[in-house]
Amino acid sequence: MKRVDAMKKNRTILGIPVNAHSLSVLLADSIAALEGSGEKQTVVCANPHSLVIADSDKAMKKAMLDAQPPVIADGTGVVLAARLLAVDPCPRITGHDYFSSLMARLSENKRVRVYFFGSTNDVLRKICAEISLQYPDVEICGSYSPPFREWSEEENKQFIAAINLAETDILWVGMTAPKQEKWAHKYRSQINAPIVASIGAVFDFIAGTHPRAPSWLCSL
Repeated sequence: MKRVDAMKKNRTILGIPVNAHSLSVLLADSIAALEGSGEKQTVVCANPHSLVIADSDKAMKKAMLDAQPPVIADGTGVVLAARLLAVDPCPRITGHDYFSSLMARLSENKRVRVYFFGSTNDVLRKICAEISLQYPDVEICGSYSPPFREWSEEENKQFIAAINLAETDILWVGMTAPKQEKWAHKYRSQINAPIVASIGAVFDFIAGTHPRAPSWLCSL
């Protein structure tokens, strides 16, 4: 009953439904997706910037509307917007919180294959080294830094073929908004991974190439 009630509490900001579940519920749903007992997931972490873009970018809005679960409120600004719009509050769950919590859970319980797509070769190299240290039971089955330009359909086919050949369970996508969300949405049906998660700057946080905001600010 609690789960049904929670589902009814998905909030809408600028026309985009925002997740109302706790981090523990999101993790449980992700585990279910990996085990084949739940829906495939296209995870989108929303901040004020991405919500504003979606208000005028139809492809971005469609990506956010189709997110499964509903977009996650990543950023104090989204939570504040909910308050200003007089809608019930939604929990703030940063992309980094979701990533680190899921990886820790997987490292404890089962061996999972992950693939990192995006950013630079230097960042990816540092990510792989850090993941191997922090989550030794999670297997990195691949990583790729695509060219910093628009990609042709032939290139996208090659990217997807490589991802599927790696037989990854989770595809972590790290690009800027709205490119990452629109790319994941457009090609989600062709990607075999149970979870495709767009986490952007989290790539830099993991690699240590860009620091997170101070803890006091993150906790607001």
